[in-house]
Amino acid sequence: MRNGRAGWMAKLIPGLVAVIALLAAARWFDLHPVSLPGHPDEISVDGAWPIPPRAAGADVMVICGPIAPARSFSALDLSFGLVQLLEAEFGPIRVVPPQAVDLVASPPRAIVVTTSARPHVDVDALRAFAAAGKVVVFDGDGPGDGGRTLPPYSVEAAGSGRIVRFVASVARRFTTQVQGEPEDDFSIVPRFGDYPDILEPDDLVRDAALRANEDPFADRMAHDFAALLDPPEGWPIPRLMWFPPGSNGIWLSTHDEDFRAGKRCAEIAALNQELGVDGTFFVIPVPRIANDWVEGHDYVADIEALGDAIGLHWNQYPMVGRGIGPIEPFLTEQSCDAQIGRLRDVLARSARDANEVPWLDAIGRARTNRNHYLIVRPHWAEHFRVLAANGIQLDTTYGSNKGRGYLFGTARPYRALAENGLPLPIFELPFVNQEDWGGADAAYFDRLFRANGGIHHGSLVTLFHPHLELETEAGLALYRSIAAVAKQSGHVSWTMDEMLGFWRGRLELGMTSRPTESRLAVTLDLGATNSEANGAQAFAVGLPMPGPVQVRVDGVATEPRTLTVGSQTFVVVDLDGSNPRPVIEFSRGD
Repeated sequence: MRNGRAGWMAKLIPGLVAVIALLAAARWFDLHPVSLPGHPDEISVDGAWPIPPRAAGADVMVICGPIAPARSFSALDLSFGLVQLLEAEFGPIRVVPPQAVDLVASPPRAIVVTTSARPHVDVDALRAFAAAGKVVVFDGDGPGDGGRTLPPYSVEAAGSGRIVRFVASVARRFTTQVQGEPEDDFSIVPRFGDYPDILEPDDLVRDAALRANEDPFADRMAHDFAALLDPPEGWPIPRLMWFPPGSNGIWLSTHDEDFRAGKRCAEIAALNQELGVDGTFFVIPVPRIANDWVEGHDYVADIEALGDAIGLHWNQYPMVGRGIGPIEPFLTEQSCDAQIGRLRDVLARSARDANEVPWLDAIGRARTNRNHYLIVRPHWAEHFRVLAANGIQLDTTYGSNKGRGYLFGTARPYRALAENGLPLPIFELPFVNQEDWGGADAAYFDRLFRANGGIHHGSLVTLFHPHLELETEAGLALYRSIAAVAKQSGHVSWTMDEMLGFWRGRLELGMTSRPTESRLAVTLDLGATNSEANGAQAFAVGLPMPGPVQVRVDGVATEPRTLTVGSQTFVVVDLDGSNPRPVIEFSRGD
């Protein structure tokens, strides 16, 4: 009997050893997974014309001609860069091809002729238009000197109006400022990035000093261009301001989740609520994301109940895939399509009661993004083409990785252009810091927010990870100081979803003005932003006016604000959205 048991044990031991060795090996590979080769296929879209329709009565008309295919970036016609610029300045504009220009039925107050349209327009008709006290601007050719202010231009009197002609292309200058400049074959190569194995937004600029730039020069240049469109005499053209009523600017606090999962993000959301901050968490959708976010406990619902939002953190590094039970021995690169699909599935499973923006297209709930490690694709607009194909409408990947400030000279969203020179259905809003890297200390944020609240009035996007500065007492003190200075300088705190809703609504409503010698009537149609449950989006209308004016909204006298915007003084009228078709009337003050 004893010999039988010994024989049985002798046979069992090698099997047990093999099982233990197999489990040990599996556990080792689980802790040290193997990265499998290969890159996923990504879906993408291309730029298209026309862009979404504009209200026929918008004050500014931009004439864009056909854009010819180009084999090099230097040969690409970037005429739509003026659409980027003018949307940021005025809000709703009309963008028309030369054959659709109608100066009789609904004449605009100013016309911009892009480089692509110049050969196709009736110059005599435009001269007659300007002679009636209006302005026509012709964009120029070529890149100019790559400066950060407007290229040289000439001014020609035409009756009581004027014609402005640029020597170099404002459109090209603006686009290469805000969207960056690739090599001539559209490729992105290492320039000033911080990581040798990836391409970063820092590789899209040609001046390393921009990694510590605190001047939103592209926005200032846009202000100067818009000022040229105001008539030489009479009332200027009103702007639908790029910040909400009652505020001096927007603060968007963002957090890249980086595998820290729902519990830690909910803790940061609670901190945000304590500080009166609406934050956005960009989440990496690992294959087991549901375990971390909605199974067992619904952290999605917790975070959104605290006023924060969730977006995509597109990860282009290999990450674990599904294995056998808890064992995940392999890393693979996973497509943006797969990642956004998993994130939207998790958001759909949550019991959340999200404050959806009613006038946005329903393309799933995750509409905003920042790329993990800020990795950009190897071609100029490929990053945007892939995100747009996956339903992302607002991105905030662009910014310096370990620098600070306005790497691209702007704090306003702009519509991205594709390599065919045409607009994509996605906006980019660059950020201004990662943690305290690059010298982003309390003094830096104090300067940035006070200058923005007093002069620029842009949208400042900050980035603090849940596991870095916010894990330290010094980091928490820095974050609290930002919240304090943002409030003191008149910034409203928004999520990225709120920003997207505001910006989309701003471009899709109708606004037109009708001047007389003594009065200017501005009519808005907020129908595109109006819903029965939430009313209309609230906006502010600004008018560059150095002298005093009196203001009536729907016949009721209103006291406007006076703000410095760049180098100009603006009268700003704050609307509350209670009337979806308000009429603002300006008249000369005593």
